[in-house]
Order: sequence, then C-alpha cells, then structure tokens
Amino acid sequence: MTADENRDEVRMETMDEEKKSVQLKVFKRRWFMLGVICLANLSNAINWICFSSIADHVATYYAISFDRVNWLSLVYMVVSIVFGLASCLLIDLLGIRESIYLGVLFNFVGSLVRIFSLDIWQPDRYFVVLLVGQLLCSLSQPFFMFVTTKFATSWFAENQRGLANTVALGSNVLGTLIGALVSPMLVTKAPEKSGLSELSIMLIIFASLAAVPLIMSVFVRQSLPDLPPSLSSSTSQAKHKENPIVNSRKNKILSSFFNYTKELKSLFSNKNVVVRCVCCGAGVGIFNALTTLTQQIFTVRCYTNDGNSF
Repeated sequence: MTADENRDEVRMETMDEEKKSVQLKVFKRRWFMLGVICLANLSNAINWICFSSIADHVATYYAISFDRVNWLSLVYMVVSIVFGLASCLLIDLLGIRESIYLGVLFNFVGSLVRIFSLDIWQPDRYFVVLLVGQLLCSLSQPFFMFVTTKFATSWFAENQRGLANTVALGSNVLGTLIGALVSPMLVTKAPEKSGLSELSIMLIIFASLAAVPLIMSVFVRQSLPDLPPSLSSSTSQAKHKENPIVNSRKNKILSSFFNYTKELKSLFSNKNVVVRCVCCGAGVGIFNALTTLTQQIFTVRCYTNDGNSF
C-alpha cells in the first residue's frame, strides 16, 4: 500500500470519527425566525411598490412630475446596487440576529418618516421627507434579501434549506403583489389638501405593518443555534469559533474583508457566473421597470388604478 493510500485512509477515518462526534439538532424556533424575515420582506416590498399603483394621485397631491414619483421606486434599485455588496459583508460581520435588527429598524423608521411627509392638519406637503423615508426603507431590503441564505444554512437541515429560501424570497414577491393591489383600494382619489386623507391612512397602515416584525425581532435572541443542523454547518461554525485570529474584532473585520474581496474576485472571474448575473439582472430590471410604470402606461388609455393593479 502506498503512502498516498495510507493518508487517504487516515483522512477518511478522521472524517468518520468527526461525523460520529458531532451532535446535530434542528430547533423549532427557526420557524419563528423565518416568520420574522418573511414579514419583514413582505412589509418592505409593500413599502417599495405602494406609490407606483397610485402615481397620479401622488403626483397631484405633492404637485410633482411623474419622473419624481418614479424615484420613490427607483431609490430601492439604486440602493441595492450601491449597498448590496457591502450589506453581504456586514451580515458576515454582524451576524444574523443583528442584521435582522438593522433591517426591521430601517424599515419601520422609514415608514414613520413617510407619514411626516404630509401634514394632516395643514396643506403643506414635503416630498423630500417622503423620499428620505423611502430611502431608509430601501436600506433594509439588502439585509432581508441576503440574510436568507446564511440563515437557512445556519438553522435548517440540508433537506429544508431550499424550502426556507423559497418561502423567504417568495414573501417579497407576495408583498409586491399586495402593495400593487391594496394601494388603489385604499387611495381611490387624489388626497385632500388638509385633514386625514386616504393617503395618510395608507401610510399609517403600512407603518403599523412594519412594526410587527420589529416587535417580533425582540424575541430573536441568537444568530447561531446551540447545535448545528448539519455537518456542513458544524464545519463553518467550528472554524468561526476556534480561529483565535477571527475572534478579535479588528482582525475579524480585516479577515472578513480580505476573504470577501477574494471570493468576489474568484466569483466574477467565472464566466458562467457573469452570464447568469447579466441574465438575472436584466430580468429583474425589466420586472422592476414594468411594475413601476404600469399604472402610468395604462392610465392614459382610460384604465382605472384598480384595473392597472390587476
């Protein structure tokens, strides 16, 4: 028997011993955490698309052009491009729990700021305040969208990760559907210059919805489970805990940054990945553009806002 064969046998025996010594367990609270992420995704998607279905009423109330109304949707896409890659690094540095905290906080605070864009007792309208609120909401989207895969890997068994990712990302699509359908039902006419208008009620309802995952996130107590759900999870968690270099906060930031840039360079040097990014990015861009502009396209052809949303 050769030396290489002996090494292979030793390696296999070591791996078998590690598998026997690792205790695996899935915790029920993973479903609660998944529910928080889903509700946050749902609320954030509603906040994104709610103005596109009533663009004419928003333009009338704030006395602005449709181009400026479109920025209430476009700001999400701009922030995703600028902040998307950085948020992936932040999720690794902060952890799942803190990432959820930041996401739900940005989403709720942005929802509150949007309410202050219209003075309920005075005819003053502040579109800039509305745009700032929308910007805060958009900052939360990368956290919800990108934390899903890390959460599924850390908390779910290998045969359940696909389900967890599908449910979490599907909630974003469901939120887009609800926002497009419900907004024209809540705002049926151009808001009045003063008083509690339909637009005010809509923003209050959506802010209340954003408060639900914020309250639920208080009960999210840890980023990683006490015991890993799978062998692949145990390997990554063990490396994170046992590496003394990573345990130092300063070294952790530097190590994560260099590893992250190295992985990005390796990723984008793969032609298949680049092709998929271009194709998927084009598809998402077309979807976002049509979702944003559908109401403006069909309203001039005598369709109602309710009809446009359907």
